[in-house]
Amino acid sequence: IAMRLLQVLGGCVGMVESNAIISDVYEKNERAKAFSYIILIMGLAPLIAPSLGSFFVAHFTWHYIFYFLFIFSLSVILLIFFFLPETSIYKHSNKLKFIKISKDYLEVLKNPIFLKYTLASSIVMSILFAYISSAPFLFMTLYKLDNTTFSILFAVNAAGFIAGSYCNGVLTKYIPYIKIAKVASVILASIALAATITYYINPQIPYKILTSGIFFILVLIGFINPNATAGSLAPFTNNIGIASALGG
Repeated sequence: IAMRLLQVLGGCVGMVESNAIISDVYEKNERAKAFSYIILIMGLAPLIAPSLGSFFVAHFTWHYIFYFLFIFSLSVILLIFFFLPETSIYKHSNKLKFIKISKDYLEVLKNPIFLKYTLASSIVMSILFAYISSAPFLFMTLYKLDNTTFSILFAVNAAGFIAGSYCNGVLTKYIPYIKIAKVASVILASIALAATITYYINPQIPYKILTSGIFFILVLIGFINPNATAGSLAPFTNNIGIASALGG
C-alpha cells in the first residue's frame, strides 16, 4: 500500500508540476519542444528500470532497490531545493479556496480544445502502457523468447519512443507542432489498422515483424504526446496548473 501511494503521489505530482512549470517558463510555441525533452527523459525509465532492478537483485538483495530509491529521492529533493526557483510566484498568489478551485476545474473541463487534445494524449499513452504491460507475456510466453532477447527488444522499442520525442523537439523549430501531431496521428492509425488486419489474417506473425511495427508506433507516440500536451494547455494562462492536473 505504501509503495502504491508513493507511485501515485510521485507520478501525479511530478507530472503535473513539470507541465505547469514548462507552461510558466516557455511561450506557447516553445512548449512542445520542452515537453518533448521531458517525455524523452521519461522514456528512459522503462529502458533502465528493469535492468537496474535485476542488477540489484542479482548482485545484492531486493532491499538495495529501496536504498537506491531513497538516495535518488533525496537527490531530487536537494536539486529542487537549490536549483528550481518558483516559476509562478507572480501569477498565483491567492490562497487556496475550494469554491474557486471547483469553478476553475469546471471552466477547464468546458474548454473543447483542452478536451480534444487531452483525449488524443490519453489515447496514445494508453497504447504505450498497453504495450509495456503486455510485452512480457507476448514475447516471453507466446513467442518463448529468453530474457536476454526480450531485454534487447524492449530496449530497442524504448529507444524508438525516445527517438520520436527527441526528433519532435527538433522539428518543432521548423514545423507547427499541431501539424506534426496531426500527420503522426494519421500514420499511427494506418500502421495500427494494418497490424490489426495482418494479425487476423495470420495470427502467427514473426516476432521480428511485430517488433518493427511496435517500434514505429512508439516513435509516432513520441511525436504525438508532447504536442497534444502542449495543445491542451495552450488555451490557458491563469489555470495552467489545474489544466495540467486534469490532463494528467
